[in-house]
Amino acid sequence: MPSTSLFSDRFFYAYLAILIWAPLPYASYHRWSTNLLCLLILSLSATMVLSLLLKDRDFITPLKRHWFPVSVFFLVPVWITLQTIPMSTEFITSISPVGAEIQRWAGLEQFTISLEPNATRREALLSWSLWLFFVMTLLLVDSALRVRTLVMTIVLCGVFQALYGSFMTLSGIEYAFFEPKESNLGSASGTFNVRNHFAGYLEMCLAMGIGLMVGTLSSGHASRSWRQVLVDSINTLLGPKMRLRIFLAIMVIALVLSRSRMGNVAFFLSLPLCGVLLMILQRKLHKGAIVLFASMRATRDPRAELRPRDKLNDN
Repeated sequence: MPSTSLFSDRFFYAYLAILIWAPLPYASYHRWSTNLLCLLILSLSATMVLSLLLKDRDFITPLKRHWFPVSVFFLVPVWITLQTIPMSTEFITSISPVGAEIQRWAGLEQFTISLEPNATRREALLSWSLWLFFVMTLLLVDSALRVRTLVMTIVLCGVFQALYGSFMTLSGIEYAFFEPKESNLGSASGTFNVRNHFAGYLEMCLAMGIGLMVGTLSSGHASRSWRQVLVDSINTLLGPKMRLRIFLAIMVIALVLSRSRMGNVAFFLSLPLCGVLLMILQRKLHKGAIVLFASMRATRDPRAELRPRDKLNDN
């Protein structure tokens, strides 16, 4: 059966590769890793546009359904770019007298809204790249299979970060991205610079995994025979649901080992809220979902005290 997607699987796999790479080099926070991430996104975007032009295909129509978020997010890089464009002295003085005075004191001939236009240009490049990545997501993730593949990829990335961060912390090796850690010693941080960012990334991966798990929960039927119950139990133990549960448990453990107070509080408080919201939306008491949320909530009390050195090292 021929694919009905606008783009082939090769573009989708390249998109996933960028998604996998982004959190690895210190979450693409350093200048070289940020520039590399922008280069990868811009290269893939240009290749996709070139392939559409060669095949004479329309990619504007699929985006019309999502015109509002695309337009809103488009305003962000536009505004950042405008801050780097030279403008008249009178205009800059009218909107930012202090900024104009600083630039006049520095002896600049051309005034901009930004007081550091070079740094703002780098942020503009990153903003344009992220907007293009958002547009690529709308164009490439256009089927249920690709949605599931995307979610599983994000979950597996979270599992890798969780295993890596937990191993480095428990073993005492304390390496980040091929370099010894200079901060967050004694706390899991994966390949991130800051453990709070690591915890935030795990929370996003956990949200994806929990959503996938809730979507596969069966409603259950009281009329099932004992044989059907036994078969379903075996399938649960040996099937993909159990693997997903293990993945979620690994990420929860790593989240606790991160010792990020706000990361733990945000996650463990969001669980009951999401459970209540699920029951409100479904208008019924889903036993499987309640067991899932309760089991994860009981994993750790986020109010547990941190060790003294963790309070000094919290960043």
